[in-house]
Order: sequence, then C-alpha cells, then structure tokens
Amino acid sequence: MRNVVEGAILEQSRRLSAAPNASAALDELIPGDFKFEKSEPFDLEQAMSGIVGLESVKEFVRTQYKMLIANEKRRKAGIQVDTTQTLNMIFTGNPGTGKTTVARLIASMFKEMGVLKSGHLVETDRGGLVAGYVGQTAIKTTEKVMEALDGVLFIDEAYALADNGAGYGKEAIDTLVKLIEDYRGEIAVILAGYKKEMADFLKTNSGLQSRFPLQIDFPDYNADELYQIALNMIGAKGYHITEEAKEGLREQIEWLHKTATAHSGNGRMVRNLVEKILRNQSVRVALHDVSPSELTTIQPGDLESGDAPRPSVKRCISWRKSSNISRSVIGCSFSAFGLFLHWGLRLS
Repeated sequence: MRNVVEGAILEQSRRLSAAPNASAALDELIPGDFKFEKSEPFDLEQAMSGIVGLESVKEFVRTQYKMLIANEKRRKAGIQVDTTQTLNMIFTGNPGTGKTTVARLIASMFKEMGVLKSGHLVETDRGGLVAGYVGQTAIKTTEKVMEALDGVLFIDEAYALADNGAGYGKEAIDTLVKLIEDYRGEIAVILAGYKKEMADFLKTNSGLQSRFPLQIDFPDYNADELYQIALNMIGAKGYHITEEAKEGLREQIEWLHKTATAHSGNGRMVRNLVEKILRNQSVRVALHDVSPSELTTIQPGDLESGDAPRPSVKRCISWRKSSNISRSVIGCSFSAFGLFLHWGLRLS
C-alpha cells in the first residue's frame, strides 16, 4: 500500500510540474495519479495454448482451475466452507518435458485467482538450499523460502537433497517441511525430478508425502510434438523456415528422437538443435550477399551438422536448388555416392 501511495504522489508531482499555472490543489491526489491498470480476466486455455502436448498435465491444471472457480463462487454466495487445500506438488519426468513452463503457468494462475498475492516463481536446486557448514543450511533454505513467499518455489532435481547423511541435505529437507507448514497457504512448493528418484526421495522424511499429495507425471514428447516445438522456437526468435527446410528439420528430429536418451532428449534436445541451425544460418548470411528477407530465412543447407543424418537424394536435389552453400552440395554428393555403391553392389 505504501508503494501505491508513494507512486501516486510522484505522479502528482509530475502532473503539477507539467502545468505550473493550473489551479490544482497541491495536497490533493486525483484518480489519475494512481495509474491503476485494468486487469484482464485470466484465460487458462489461452495461457496453455502455447504449450505443445502434455494433455494429461493440462487436464490436471484445468481441474485445479475449476476448483478455484468453485471456491470463488461459494465465497461470493456467502457460503462458509473449508476451502483450504495443499498447494504443494511434485512434478516427475525427464529433463526438457516442460516442468518449469507449467510451474510458471500455475504461479500465474494462483495469482490471478487470488490464491497467492504475487505469484512469482523462484527456481532453485540443491545448491540454492544446502550450505557447506553445519548450521548454515537451515539459514540458506529459510532465505530461499522467504524469497518465494506469496509465490511458487520450484526445486529442480529435488531428489539430490537425499544425500544419505553424506552432506547437509537432510537439514534442508527438515527445514523445508517445517516452513511449508508454518506458511501454509502463503507459498506453493513444487519438487521436480525423475520419477523413480522422486519416489525414493519421499521416503527420506515422513512429512514429505502428506505435504505433497499432488503428483503429476510429465511424459516424454513424441517426434511430432518435438517438431512443433522446434517450429515454435524458430518463429518466436523471428525467423522463417522454408518448406524444403521443414522437411529436413522433421527428418533430423525423427532421427534424434530415436537416438536420444532420457538425459539428452525432449525440449532441451530441440533447443540445442535450433541454436545450431541458427548458428549455421548466421555463418551463411555472413559469408554471402543475401536479400533482406534472406537475413531471417532458414534454408535446407542451414540444417546440416556433423551429428545429423544424411539427407535423401531427393532432398539433396531440392537443397542444391535452394542453397548456395558448397558444403551442402558436398554432403549430398557423398549421400548420392553411397546410394550408388549400395545399389551397385546389390545388382552385382
């Protein structure tokens, strides 16, 4: 409230200085001085429209949203019921499956629905909670919880706190459990990590399971979803990709998806691929004279990398027509030569 009043006084000073001859009271604040912003109603479907896949996760979020709406209707009707509920959750799944993105969405939803005052998201991991000296971990964990108060505390790879007594992870867990209870309703804590490791982690403290009753599993993305994520990333960065390049991109993603591990796949794999493509595109633009539209256009030749699959001969023909990079021609030549040897040996 103090910040609101101080901001209004500052705005009043600007208003009066801009019109020094105006007959305005020096000790009067008008509605325009407060600069209240009109807030649009929270649209959950709109907020989730940019999230690819994760239908089961979205359905969970929808259920939480409907519960909040029902509670608000009861409040407006003057019906007194106990609507308190645990806000803490566990997200399980491999890296790059959208856990942080959904955590931000939930934080915004809790703020807009009046569950949490600020709805900000504080991300941390073991390093942000555990100190290297006796007695310091409780202080460090408390500071991080206070930073996230009135918002959401997202602890990634939370299972790393279960160090089997070899470090100070137990102190962080015990402190976290106590603070969750002390500030019940004022903070939401989300623990994230691999499914099996998180199941073992919950056994390290008897109070964890009761304080984290909501568990949501984030499945791995399929190849089609990864392809759509890649297109979204490219568009969000302001680039355009040609139809021929889209075919090559899909082929690369399908190949990477088949060879990826739990640690290297999903969204992180796509982000690394897109960043590599943009670096290749920048090199091409720097070395050749291109039109203004070409400065942000991704061509098939920009997709090539040492760990990518060889392009098909049909696509090579398309690439040679649309790209002026000699290395794409060389790559296609090797592909065509390999195909020639393959069929030559079979015919012989």
